[in-house]
Amino acid sequence: MSAASGVKVAPAILRRRGRRRWPGVLGFGATALATLVSLGALVSILAYLIIHGIGAFNWNFLTKEPAAVGEAGGGIAPSLMGTAILVTLATIIGAPLGVGVGIYLSEIAGDTRFARFSRLAINTFIGVPSIVTGIVIDHLKSSFFELSPV
Repeated sequence: MSAASGVKVAPAILRRRGRRRWPGVLGFGATALATLVSLGALVSILAYLIIHGIGAFNWNFLTKEPAAVGEAGGGIAPSLMGTAILVTLATIIGAPLGVGVGIYLSEIAGDTRFARFSRLAINTFIGVPSIVTGIVIDHLKSSFFELSPV
């Protein structure tokens, strides 16, 4: 509080506020500097890729198969098709399942053991990045089926 509001503040409290303020300002400054350095690196990499790679980006790049190792040219058509198939299958399987579980948990389940387990699993998967989940599942799949992870 200030003297304008009619409440007097002890000098010791004002000194503590001053001591607390500078670490906060320094921390904010360090974070802002790290952000600017990271953004600068990102922009420079993006600029390099655009300047040196714009000539290779054409319709053939999107529609042709990859060239053999050491040959110039080639495309990413199989990768794009694989991605489209994977996203389509995941949507076909995941969307109805997610909507169904959501409706079941909110309207029907109540406080059953399955509902508590489902809510725990959902909350756990919400908090874990998908790349971590994928790596763990790939490791378990490789261990269980004795397959190489690639």
